[in-house]
Amino acid sequence: MNDSVPTPFPRLPGDDRGINRALNDHLRQVVNTRAVDLIETQRVLVDRMNAGFARYDGRPLRTALSPWIFSGIQWRELQRFASRLTEIQRTLIGMYREHDVLRSILDLPATVDDLIRSRPPFQDPLPIARVDTFWTASGYRILEFNTDSSSGMNDAPEIEEGLLESDLYREILTRWPLRVNRMNHRVYMAILDSYRFWPGRRRERPTIAIVDWKGVGTEPEFLALKAEFERFGSPTLLADPGDLHIDGDRLIAGDQPVDTVYRRALTFELVAKPEAAAPLFEAYRRGLICPIGSFEGEVLYSKLSLAALTDPRVQDDLPEHMLEFIRATCPWTRRLEDGPSKSGEGSESLLEIVRRDKDQLVIKPATAYGGNGVVLGFKVTSSEWDLAIENALKSACVIQELVSIPELPALLVVGGQIEWRDLKANLGIFTFGGSFGGVYLRASEDPVINVSAGGATIPTFRVE
Repeated sequence: MNDSVPTPFPRLPGDDRGINRALNDHLRQVVNTRAVDLIETQRVLVDRMNAGFARYDGRPLRTALSPWIFSGIQWRELQRFASRLTEIQRTLIGMYREHDVLRSILDLPATVDDLIRSRPPFQDPLPIARVDTFWTASGYRILEFNTDSSSGMNDAPEIEEGLLESDLYREILTRWPLRVNRMNHRVYMAILDSYRFWPGRRRERPTIAIVDWKGVGTEPEFLALKAEFERFGSPTLLADPGDLHIDGDRLIAGDQPVDTVYRRALTFELVAKPEAAAPLFEAYRRGLICPIGSFEGEVLYSKLSLAALTDPRVQDDLPEHMLEFIRATCPWTRRLEDGPSKSGEGSESLLEIVRRDKDQLVIKPATAYGGNGVVLGFKVTSSEWDLAIENALKSACVIQELVSIPELPALLVVGGQIEWRDLKANLGIFTFGGSFGGVYLRASEDPVINVSAGGATIPTFRVE
């Protein structure tokens, strides 16, 4: 058993590290004197996840027993960050239809461009969204925008509520008044707000179809959301895109007409299966449904959106207060392509820069998820980096400045033993209707952090 708390302890903007260090010191004492209590807490939590919805691909999520606590100051800093980010996101989406350079950088598939243009601009193109970040003491650094089928709203709050019901955390609550930030209801309210402004509104509470492919690993989250939506009076069903069809002026899921489609199937996956996607695309174009997840969100979902935001040719058309925020939060990003740089990097070709600065760069596919295809320059040899470049040139990929990865100490049960481990962490920041709605914190031994690849959920709580 390793009973030492690793260092350095990370900082978030506005954080003095006091409460997190104090709570981890308390947990260190528990490790030294009552390790059996921690193992029992883990066992009960796993049983709760198996009985509930905090699972991925049928397995309970890997979870740390040590939380991260956000102070009221930090929570308000997150609110300010989300507000400024939403303004920029909506501005970039609004520029898409008329900005030739922006469209050339994004190079969206013709089907997606047609879907965006088939409808007037949405009042709120991003009712549900998430941005993934790393952080430093001075601010957040954006890794990517999740504006197409954002996930993770249920898992962390369910885990956190389970922990607060344990004997260990009941004791902790006598010292620190921890609060869970529940997000499922925020999802429903964002859906309801979009529905209220939909011209085709038929009733007070919409019938909702959560649409994704059968058997996806996130299906338990859909079941949790279904239970929440139905609790507030919206009949909800899960539907595969291939199970949809149109009857007159209604989209039918199975045998039930639906008003609202909460689309969780990714756009590029739908484009790759045009026959299965045809009814959904037609319903969208004809305005037969209130879509939650408009295709305008694809402007940001592609990692090429960061290439656009950091490109001088796009920045020329943004106001200074937005540029200040972009410079502070967005890492340098370019589309990986052969030939001269088009974005003011000087006389060097982009590939010369990429080969020269290998250890400070990362290659990412523009629309992949789950860490698939990500290559960190410092983790590979020069020959492996050259091969990664060669492969990346065959599809839409970005080259991006490597952002320093924060680490935090996590208390884990590993093989029946208690261990403190330093884990690399990223923070997902959710917005609902353009306003800050909550967070989840994921961590991993690997610098490519993803739950589907074995990453852990770090419980997060608020205190005032």
